[in-house]
Amino acid sequence: MELSQEQRKKFDKWLEFNWKGDKKCPICLSREWNISDRIFELREFTGEETPREVMVQPIVIMSCKRCGFNVFFNAIGAGLLPPKNQKNAREKEEKNK
Repeated sequence: MELSQEQRKKFDKWLEFNWKGDKKCPICLSREWNISDRIFELREFTGEETPREVMVQPIVIMSCKRCGFNVFFNAIGAGLLPPKNQKNAREKEEKNK
């Protein structure tokens, strides 16, 4: 899912407010970061060939421009998506048990 301009601005403000301390990459110490322009899904690994419905975490990825180290931010926690998306996924998971 592509981030809208409004979501990107909101994320930038959220990150600026919440990221305390030095903004260095913990691997190479660079301060140059790239923020993805999309929200990705991080899925539970089930080990099944055809996985059942699983819990999905919507994430925004921030990558170090020098070494490629990635930081994942939950898009719900950052205020980019409403919490009900996570709740609906949990409800679906409970129904499939």
